[in-house]
Amino acid sequence: MDKQITVDDYRAMRWLSTVAGHRVVMAHPRISDAIYPVSGNYVVSPMSHSFSGVDSRINDVNRFFLANCSDKMSLLERYDVDYVYFRFRMGCGFLREVYNDSVYLYQVS
Repeated sequence: MDKQITVDDYRAMRWLSTVAGHRVVMAHPRISDAIYPVSGNYVVSPMSHSFSGVDSRINDVNRFFLANCSDKMSLLERYDVDYVYFRFRMGCGFLREVYNDSVYLYQVS
């Protein structure tokens, strides 16, 4: 079985649990499965849970990470996202970097 998260992921999620609780996080679906159990925060689309609309949510999450800043903002607003979790820097003015240690966490402003 593949590891879905790394030690760096775990540390970032634990940090998130200290500053935000019960917020919505945009993250890749493979990482999303661990976010709620580790940090207590909700995600836009978990990979392993099956519920109505999950396919469109997964598509939106995948589209988010490839989109330009304008389209990113539209998706963040659609899902009322508070934080973005990513392994690379993102250069959109409405994303404020709040954590940077091999993993990046951005607060949506």
